[in-house]
Amino acid sequence: MLWMLLLGFLPGVVCFALAVRMQPIDGDLTRIGAYPERDYGWNAPQHVFPRPLYGSSVGDGAEVLVIGDSFATAMGQHQWQNQVVAASGMRVSTVSAYDQTVDQVMAEPAYRAQPPRWLVLTLVERHFPSMLARHVSCPADAAARTRIAPTRAEPFIWSGDVPEVPMAVAIERNTRWDDWRQVPLGVGYKYVQRSLWRAATGRQSTDAWEYPLDRSGLFSSERSDRLLVFRKDIQKAEQWASTGAPALDCMLDELRRKVEANGHTRLVVLLAPDKLTAYTPWITDPSVRGLSELDALASRHPDLIPPVHRALEAAIAAGTPDVYLPNNTHWGIKGHLVAGQVVADFLQQRR
Repeated sequence: MLWMLLLGFLPGVVCFALAVRMQPIDGDLTRIGAYPERDYGWNAPQHVFPRPLYGSSVGDGAEVLVIGDSFATAMGQHQWQNQVVAASGMRVSTVSAYDQTVDQVMAEPAYRAQPPRWLVLTLVERHFPSMLARHVSCPADAAARTRIAPTRAEPFIWSGDVPEVPMAVAIERNTRWDDWRQVPLGVGYKYVQRSLWRAATGRQSTDAWEYPLDRSGLFSSERSDRLLVFRKDIQKAEQWASTGAPALDCMLDELRRKVEANGHTRLVVLLAPDKLTAYTPWITDPSVRGLSELDALASRHPDLIPPVHRALEAAIAAGTPDVYLPNNTHWGIKGHLVAGQVVADFLQQRR
């Protein structure tokens, strides 16, 4: 009888031990895929800003108003907007693109009374067509309209030097559970279940997918030769293709007409590349290459879309670790600093 009781407790003990060894969950990809933070968590400290340098209201009277998704709102002390402020001295404020559309923001009395010099719409690549369509649509007479001709953009030259955060605060990942009662047994169970599935079928079983890289050291994680990405990074090609380049060009032109109709505000679109796009040159699986249309779109709108994607890839190519966090879909502090510096330079060149 006793051995049966012990046998009943054994799976729970094993799951508990696995969860403790996996370390506390930190990243969205490790959480979704039940990958161990011990293997995929970032180990180098993140030297971030002591506090956010940007505001969070349309009524802040900022020169730069950012309307964005999680690449503009998720990580206050990391955010690229901090580097724009630090590098340019411009006042910046940010509101969520999930809560308000561009039209709703521009209709606010505070915006109409004191419009910003720059409106920066920030959207991630994988959702860009659908999110852009939430903010603007092609007019019925779009075919008869003349496309806005882009002005000649300055050639992109990235020094490869990642800016440093003034008076930085070092943040380290929590690698130990503070209280054993907080250890979720389900984490260990999911790890066993999904690991066995991947081993038996050779297929990815969750929305977090893993790919081998042809070089190590691009992340500070133990498995620095492995890339975790969100499944929709792979599936984006279908959404971009179904929308089509002409429709995307049309929506960007129409949004630009709306934003710049007051004769004062200029539109900028920060298109954050998916993690898969940024690390594609180092992925050994050829099936995921050639999925991104970001560079082609940016090349058609050089005075609207800053070349953040090229700067990020150049920083990765130079061996900069944790440009994206290994366990997350988002940039680490170095990715934010690179993006912020590119945006700051882009705005200053067009003042």
